[in-house]
Amino acid sequence: MKTSDFYGSRTIRGLALAATILGLTIAGPALAQDTTTAAPPAASQAQDRDTQVKVAAAVDLYKQNQTDQAVRAFEAIIAEKPDNVDAQSWLGFLYLRTNQADKAAPLLEKAAAARPNDVEIANNLGNAYMSTNQLDKALTQFKKVSDMNQSMFEPVYNIGTIYVQQKDYASAVPILIKAAQMKPDDPYVMNNLGVAYEGDKKQDRAALAYGKASDMKTDNAAFAKNAGFAYLRLRKPQEALPYLERAHTVDGNDQNTSIALAEAYTRLNRKDDARKLYGNLESTLNDNAAFWFNTGVVRSQSGDLKGARDAYRKALEINPNDLDTLNNLGIIEFKLGNYSESRTIFDRLSGLNPNSANARLNMAAADAKMGNYPGAIEVWKTTLRTDPSRKDIRLQLANALWATKDYEGSRSHYMQVLSTDRGNAEALNGMGLIYLRENRLKEAENAFRGAIQTNPRLVAAYNNLAITLERRNRRKDAIALLVRAQKIDPNNSDVNANLKRMRRTG
Repeated sequence: MKTSDFYGSRTIRGLALAATILGLTIAGPALAQDTTTAAPPAASQAQDRDTQVKVAAAVDLYKQNQTDQAVRAFEAIIAEKPDNVDAQSWLGFLYLRTNQADKAAPLLEKAAAARPNDVEIANNLGNAYMSTNQLDKALTQFKKVSDMNQSMFEPVYNIGTIYVQQKDYASAVPILIKAAQMKPDDPYVMNNLGVAYEGDKKQDRAALAYGKASDMKTDNAAFAKNAGFAYLRLRKPQEALPYLERAHTVDGNDQNTSIALAEAYTRLNRKDDARKLYGNLESTLNDNAAFWFNTGVVRSQSGDLKGARDAYRKALEINPNDLDTLNNLGIIEFKLGNYSESRTIFDRLSGLNPNSANARLNMAAADAKMGNYPGAIEVWKTTLRTDPSRKDIRLQLANALWATKDYEGSRSHYMQVLSTDRGNAEALNGMGLIYLRENRLKEAENAFRGAIQTNPRLVAAYNNLAITLERRNRRKDAIALLVRAQKIDPNNSDVNANLKRMRRTG
């Protein structure tokens, strides 16, 4: 009697979806404030009154939305009166508004020195430092502003954002919570709070914050993307889906969002949606490894193993050492019966990731399929020395020991499994074979029936029980069992051969 199929398939680890490129969008500093400070006391000199008039006229230009003309007017004033604080503060503010922060900083420094208690000048100077990536100076400045006016939102928000940019997430979280309390309807605050939570390893809170930001501003693709990716990282594709679909609707050209959306569809078993999306992406993502990886996942789940193999191979052409891709390709080759190729892949994976127990176990599975039992047995024994509780490994070891005629070793491991799991179908089937070999037919029958009771689809147990009943001169019952087994697996060669023989000799 053949026993090569009795112990079933090897331990092949499940498919792991590729991690998409998870970009986080951090909102920028709060806008600079309109510096509408009062003009200094009227001076006796006509020249000072003329300057005040020019400042007022330049301010009017800005208020009439003639920003460029206002900038030129204030530049002319500074050329004539470089120490005029109103002109310094206003031109610094306008430089910030026109993305010329490098020009704003020196002007605002002079204005702040002249008016150290002016909150708006101090805040604008913080903006200038922040916009020129002088984060330490900006942080100091915004703390000063916040002390000057504790009810002012902008410095609190900017302090939190700077902490995020400096990756000091633990400090950022409470500051941004305070900013959110001050301005609860601001999506930028909520988004940055999400970034801070994520950096502080509070993933659930991060996802909630991103989701709130996106719900406040549904036309912002970045907020929706952050929320969708966060939920996807938490393996909550149902929660991720509406945000990813929103991001995809707002910006259909973002490839990473498209990949993530297809990944969510895949996780939710919406295979047609995933295939359609991947099909639309193929022309633009031909050189994207994550795209080909996830295409492999979709094809595999649809039963297209050869198509999945082709996709994983393309992913490896782009990124030859990607561990997830190597793992999944090894699994596909194993399922296709290409055990030598599978073993080679898992051997390479083990070399790239020496700490991966799964790679070694999968390599052992391929070894066993090729009849290289000694190599597989050594791997399984090593694994059990480290973790004796692994019943799956113990069963595979017992199966391999049976195949190599180490029947006592096989019996020992089956019994160890049954000592803690009396109804384990595979162990019962294995012990049935032990009893059958020893011609202990009653015990063999009981073991095989116990295996079938636990797992009614374990075809090997039907086949082995039929042989046991045949030896007990109950061929009619044996044939009935084989007919049942054939309905479960019409292509099982052992079942078909034994059924044909028993009917012929019936």
